[in-house]
Amino acid sequence: MLIQKIHRSYILIGILLYAILFIYWRDSISFFNAINVFVFASYAFTLSFCLNKDESFYTNRNLIAITFLYSFIFVCVYIQLSDYYMGNSFMFSEADSRYYERYSFVMKDMSFNDALAYISRYWGYDDWGAPMAMALMLKIVPLKLFVNLCYIVMNTIGACCLFYIGKSIMSKQYAFIGCLVYAISSYSLFFMSCFLKEEIMVFLVIVSMYMLYKYWTNRNLLYLVMGGLISLLIIFFRPPVAIFVWVAYSALLFMGTKNNTIRGFFIIVAFSVLALAAN
Repeated sequence: MLIQKIHRSYILIGILLYAILFIYWRDSISFFNAINVFVFASYAFTLSFCLNKDESFYTNRNLIAITFLYSFIFVCVYIQLSDYYMGNSFMFSEADSRYYERYSFVMKDMSFNDALAYISRYWGYDDWGAPMAMALMLKIVPLKLFVNLCYIVMNTIGACCLFYIGKSIMSKQYAFIGCLVYAISSYSLFFMSCFLKEEIMVFLVIVSMYMLYKYWTNRNLLYLVMGGLISLLIIFFRPPVAIFVWVAYSALLFMGTKNNTIRGFFIIVAFSVLALAAN
């Protein structure tokens, strides 16, 4: 099968790259480098294990179990490594993480309005989302590790949303493996281990597109409204990404109606959003 050929090629290329890197590491092989090799090996093994299952294996329950447990284990490992090498748990991205931590811990004891007024004095609106969201998490449990746990939950939910969309346009096996490749990849583990905004932003993008797809298949206006509101939140993380989501909404809604007046409206919206992005 094509997916198995791709996986074998990935393993061979990965082994070759690590062999080359070890030539440069031979004078300074560290425990951290060894862990990265272990992460690569466990990633390859997990995908190989899932590829050799029958159709009944590819379910939401198994995707949730594998994604959550794998992410939880390696996020804990990454955080411990960061603490050992850097003296903090920011995964070598201290510049932004330190600011997010400082502001979110201050804001967790404020009301929503006070927190918004506070953050607006220091940052532009495109950076309000992360400290506000982190402050809400810290209101529940005032520990950075709880934020990391929330990130793992977001990543798992995002994988399930992608699986729901994917299995309707391809086989369950391809959809399952594709979602797993994203959810337990090294860069996903990195962002779940940090104190950065990317994990929240990606989660919002996935859920907004999931809501759009639910509207497209069920024609329930509630999904469209919820997806639109969620996509608005992306402005407070990275406005250009929000613009692409709105264009996607306009394009799909344009294709889904035969009314020329409504089509004209969505064309105007799409071009207006693109013009806004260009400025």
